[in-house]
Amino acid sequence: MIDAMVAWASEPGTAVMVLGVGLTVLVVQAVRQGREALWGDFFLEDIDEE
Repeated sequence: MIDAMVAWASEPGTAVMVLGVGLTVLVVQAVRQGREALWGDFFLEDIDEE
């Protein structure tokens, strides 16, 4: 079982997939942070008034 997992993890396709998932997570978090920094006050004021 461990040998199969090590063999799977050592394949180049697996490395590309893991890198892609990691980059996707980083981009999503950056977009969320940027949107909050740029538009957070504008939208939070509208929410607080309701």
